Amino acid sequence: MLKQDLRDCTELGLNFISDQQKGLTLALKKIFLRAHRRNCVLHIWKNFIKHFKDEKTKQLVCECARCTTHTELGVAMEKLKRVSTPAWEYIQKFEPAVWCKVYFSHGSKVDNITNNMCEVWNAKIVEHRKKPILTMCEGLRCYIMRKMAMHKKLEAHIGSLAPVQHQKLDQFIKPKSHKWRTIWAGDSERVLFEVRFQNHKVGVNLHKRTCTCNVWQLTGMSGRHAVAALAKMDSKGEDFVHKWLTMEAIRTTYSHCIKPANNEENWIPTNASRPLPPSIKRAAHRPKIKRRANPVERER
Repeated sequence: MLKQDLRDCTELGLNFISDQQKGLTLALKKIFLRAHRRNCVLHIWKNFIKHFKDEKTKQLVCECARCTTHTELGVAMEKLKRVSTPAWEYIQKFEPAVWCKVYFSHGSKVDNITNNMCEVWNAKIVEHRKKPILTMCEGLRCYIMRKMAMHKKLEAHIGSLAPVQHQKLDQFIKPKSHKWRTIWAGDSERVLFEVRFQNHKVGVNLHKRTCTCNVWQLTGMSGRHAVAALAKMDSKGEDFVHKWLTMEAIRTTYSHCIKPANNEENWIPTNASRPLPPSIKRAAHRPKIKRRANPVERER
């Protein structure tokens, strides 16, 4: 049903992130052939903690997951191996494409390694899930309507980027971007640059919006290396951010609204037959038997 709603989604670069559900993995491979899949690192750690409970090992695993280049991943994995060889052997069992950023696809422009967004949604709807179907749908409709109305206030924001994205860009600009030395490669289009800082050296392509560190490709946000190259050209970082992160995309997302619904007493009467309640099905297991208490205990 999700595939029917998304229609032709082969060119969308879909990414599904889950909590290691094996059945879901098989379903995605069967229905969404070209979609990418990720595992939540925190759920990997929940299995991890059964064998490796120290906090340092957890931090090293998260450090490996956050690596954006093969060199960084190699260094992080060697560090994990020195601290805990069994932990290193355990993480090797997982396909790197589902938990490490360096192998993530560039289509979604999201580099999340956890499914916290789903956890927040589940926490909000938990009070509605135990209610009857119509009451549940009405509760979710009101929640989504309030949420969209709250985000609608962002339309008044002045600037090309949303406040959150602008804050992320400032994090790249302020710390050390001014310390990186930028050298033009000499191409006729003036888009190739070599960015250096001490012993570190990376390449930046402003036309393709790529960087050796892989941050620009993963997030759609120009990292500190790209910011240094853009400063060399007297260009602004917000002009080279992916369109999905701009205020224009936000306004398009919240251009529609959830329309208000009338209460049952305001419904227009019709001659249609009333909907019937769902049939009660007998549970698959044996019903619980209430056993009589011991007569001696009952007398007490």
